[in-house]
Amino acid sequence: MIAITARIGHLGIEVSDVGASRKFYDALLCSLGFRLIGESEQHVGYSDGSTQVWIAESTPRRVARLPPSGDEEVVSEHIAFLVEDRVTVDRISSEMERSGFRPLFPPEAHPEFVDGYYAASFEDPDHCIIEVYAIGAKKG
Repeated sequence: MIAITARIGHLGIEVSDVGASRKFYDALLCSLGFRLIGESEQHVGYSDGSTQVWIAESTPRRVARLPPSGDEEVVSEHIAFLVEDRVTVDRISSEMERSGFRPLFPPEAHPEFVDGYYAASFEDPDHCIIEVYAIGAKKG
């Protein structure tokens, strides 16, 4: 068997209103080091030089997500960005709050996932959950 190295090249997220979603994704993805690489009235693309994230409006709308209830053991259909350390999770969470986006789940440890897991999660305007997490000891 031939060994294959694979990574995610791009993610596509369907949104109901590109303008409203762009405010959220500009704040979040720019905090994570992404930059704008393409835009139109129907889509916006970001890249960190390795991975691209595209948000796009679909007509007719194909996906409608319900907001999380808080009772889920696992929130399906969420995207999680791994960052260097807890300080970075805290910084991004603070930047998002300054931009007007309160965390759905504020920064906190989750040893039930794995020792050293620390995360904050946010909900975009279409109820897609975006998590920022680190694994390991606090640095900074």
